[in-house]
Amino acid sequence: MLSPFCAVVLVSAMPFTHSPAAETSSKLYDVIFSISIDGNGKLKAFKVNQVFDRESETRTPITMEVSTEFIKNVRRNILNKEHESDLDNGVPKEFYRKFLYDPQRPSIIDIEPEAE
Repeated sequence: MLSPFCAVVLVSAMPFTHSPAAETSSKLYDVIFSISIDGNGKLKAFKVNQVFDRESETRTPITMEVSTEFIKNVRRNILNKEHESDLDNGVPKEFYRKFLYDPQRPSIIDIEPEAE
């Protein structure tokens, strides 16, 4: 028989082991950004294009709010790299970059190697 103290400890620990935060802490998403660079090498357009659940077998885009902190950090990463503009009749062509997104750690960005 469990002592009342042990029972309280076990019952109070259960929400932490089954909390949604514990389940999503290691979940990663692919976030695809749409980017274009003008003729002067400056960022012309930048937005989240699609989000994918990395664990999904369907590779169907999902609807998910990506944190503004993550978006700002990706934008900063793009701005800190030299990019040549790719113009089509004077209009910047759109290109895409994929970054890994962990909602539990939105300040960390990691570009996918195959996206280069």
